[in-house]
Amino acid sequence: MQFYIALEAGGKVYGPYDEAAVRKIISAGRVRADSYLSEDGGTWIRLGESRHFAALFAGQASAAPGQGGGPAAAAPVDEMADLAAAVSAERSGGAAGAAYGHAGGAHAVGHPPYKGRSRSGLAIGGFVCSLIGLFTCPFLLCLIGLILSASALSAMRRSRNYAGKGLAIAGVVLGILGLLVALGAVLFYFAASGGSHG
Repeated sequence: MQFYIALEAGGKVYGPYDEAAVRKIISAGRVRADSYLSEDGGTWIRLGESRHFAALFAGQASAAPGQGGGPAAAAPVDEMADLAAAVSAERSGGAAGAAYGHAGGAHAVGHPPYKGRSRSGLAIGGFVCSLIGLFTCPFLLCLIGLILSASALSAMRRSRNYAGKGLAIAGVVLGILGLLVALGAVLFYFAASGGSHG
């Protein structure tokens, strides 16, 4: 299991770390019970609420931010990374490798580096409907394809899992194109019918 840490809401996210590295960081006083933790890139929780580390904050949970148990401000990125790298070196018996390196890129709390449920199936369905609709029943199938593809893109933005994004975009484009072609054919038909009656 990998863990990501943020010292404050809206602050930088450090990681990924394994459990031993997080324990090392906690014991060094770099974080507090009210710091944030994301397990395997999932939902953010307080470190003091984690089933893995809550016991380490037994005497710290009531401390106000900035009073004991850790620094008031965010620790420098390399200090956090160096602690994790030191743990890696202790386990391997050699110099710290690139398993941790420097702490990962900055992400705002509330935008953790995780991927939710894939919407690629919805994207594929939208693309197929739009593609078939171009040659068979554009009004119905292209409309369905457009709706499915747009829904897939919207869900991808919410889940931050962009698997199938290309197909979803293609489904939207083909759906719009199919509807425009169908609309053009209808207008041409009525124009031709009106001309023949005249």
